[in-house]
Amino acid sequence: MKSKLFRDNPPPAKGMSEDLDVIAGLKLSKEILGVLSKSVSEYVLAPYARSESKALESLRQRVALSPKELEAILRFGGNFLRKLDTSDTVDNIMADLETSAVLDIDKLKKVRPFIEAVVQEFEVSHHSQRLAQITQQSTIDNITGIEHTVDLRAVVANSLRLGDSVDHYKPKVDKLVPAAILRIKLSGDEEVVLQLDGFTLSVLQDELIAIERELKAAIALVGEDKVHSGRR
Repeated sequence: MKSKLFRDNPPPAKGMSEDLDVIAGLKLSKEILGVLSKSVSEYVLAPYARSESKALESLRQRVALSPKELEAILRFGGNFLRKLDTSDTVDNIMADLETSAVLDIDKLKKVRPFIEAVVQEFEVSHHSQRLAQITQQSTIDNITGIEHTVDLRAVVANSLRLGDSVDHYKPKVDKLVPAAILRIKLSGDEEVVLQLDGFTLSVLQDELIAIERELKAAIALVGEDKVHSGRR
């Protein structure tokens, strides 16, 4: 492999091929390419404020593409940009994609403008900020996205017991209880799923407020202009 991107992260066959195939079928103007590459970059560099669902919604309001097309752009572009190295060039990346046979050559040529736009956005706008983030987050996995859902779960008063006949089983729902599910995506393509009730959510909120105040105190000690805060 010629690029560090694909030497460290060999192209997966299925997912990448499907996303690239979708992107190859799009007719994107220079203006739209600029919007897409900037949106992908903002999503990667500000994951706390822009979950995948929020980034998709923002893109839907700005460009006339289908949800499937926007998901492919955000998924491929996001993974691509997170792992891009400063030494990587468009020519080397395209050569590696051709060698990996993730897509036929004619379609790869149609994908090139999108890859060029993402690489340019990386080089011009976000290189220094990304270096600061890498330094800040290099010791352990960092958070790349946060999403949540709230469920209502049934409390069954008479559960089926071992040996009972299911033919005569008539479950009785006593009540419904709420449960919040928090999904935290990590940089190593892993995910942490937490279930929260009112008490644990309150404890988590207190801890996060305390962390925020401690970070602000640390920043104030050395001066805000000398510290990368991790915010846009």
